[in-house]
Amino acid sequence: MEINLINPAQVSATFDHSPTLGGWYFDVFYLLAFTFLTCWLLFEGKKRAYPWVSWLLILTASRLAFIVGTKLITFNLSDWLYLLQNLAFPPAQGKVILGGLILGLLTFIGLVRLFRLDWGSLDTLAIVVPLSIAIQRMGCLLAGCCFGTPTEMPWGVTYSAGNLPHYHHFMQGWVESGPSLSIHPFPIYEALNGLTVALVVWLFRSKLRSKGNLLLLSLGLWAIIRGGIEAFRDPASHAFGGEIFWGIKLMQWLLVGFGILFLGVLVLRELALEKKSNKARLRKLRPFLSHPFYFPL
Repeated sequence: MEINLINPAQVSATFDHSPTLGGWYFDVFYLLAFTFLTCWLLFEGKKRAYPWVSWLLILTASRLAFIVGTKLITFNLSDWLYLLQNLAFPPAQGKVILGGLILGLLTFIGLVRLFRLDWGSLDTLAIVVPLSIAIQRMGCLLAGCCFGTPTEMPWGVTYSAGNLPHYHHFMQGWVESGPSLSIHPFPIYEALNGLTVALVVWLFRSKLRSKGNLLLLSLGLWAIIRGGIEAFRDPASHAFGGEIFWGIKLMQWLLVGFGILFLGVLVLRELALEKKSNKARLRKLRPFLSHPFYFPL
C-alpha cells in the first residue's frame, strides 16, 4: 500500500500489489476473524458452564453452515442442478455473507434447542459477530473484492492493474494504464458498522431483559446500517444482490427488510416479557389488595 502525500485531496491510499498477494491477505484476515470468533465463544461457553461437548458441536456445525450458506445464496438454477447431480459445489468463487449469517444462525438456534440450552446462549453472538465481520473486512479491503463506487472524497482508495477494481474500470473504458479510479473504501465502512454495532450492544447489555434480544439488536442494527452503506458498493463487485429494483439494490431491500424484522421481533419480545412480569406482580399483590384493611392511596 502506498500513501499519496502529494495530493491527499484526490486519493488517500493506493493498493499496489498483485491479486495473488491480495488473496493471501484475504485468507489471513478470514482466519484471524474465525480464530477470534472461536476463542470468544469458547470462553463464553466456559463462563456460562455449558456442556462442553454440546457447545463444541453447536459451534462446529454453525461454522460449517455459515460456509455453506455464503455459497448457496449465490447459486442460480444451473448451479443447483450441478450440486444435485454431482453432490459437489459448482466451480464458482462468489460468496455472500448474508447467506452465511442466515444459515449459520438457523443452525445455531436449532442445535441450541436440540441440546436444551437457554435462549441466552444466542446472546453470546451479539458482540463477537459484528467484531469478527469488522476484522474480516480488512482482508476484503486489501484484496479489493468488495470494492466501492468511484468517489472524489479524500479518503478514496485506488488499486493497481490486475486487481478487481482496476479490471472493472478498464472494461468500462474508464482507465487504461495506471491505477483504478478513486473509489469508496467500502470494506472500511463495513468494519466501522461492525464496531458501531458492537458498541451499541455493549451499552444495552443490561437494558434488554428477554434472553436472545441482544442478538436481535445486533443483527437488526447491522443489517439496517449495512443496507445504508450498500449504496457505496459497486454493483459489479456483487456475487448476488447487485441488481437494481425500484432504484435500490436487491441486497439493500433484503438487508433493511431483515433489519426491521429483527428489531420488530425484539420489541414484541420485550413487550411480552413486560406484560408477563406485570401479571406476576399482580398475582403477588392480589392477597394484599383483597385484605379488609387495604386502603388505596
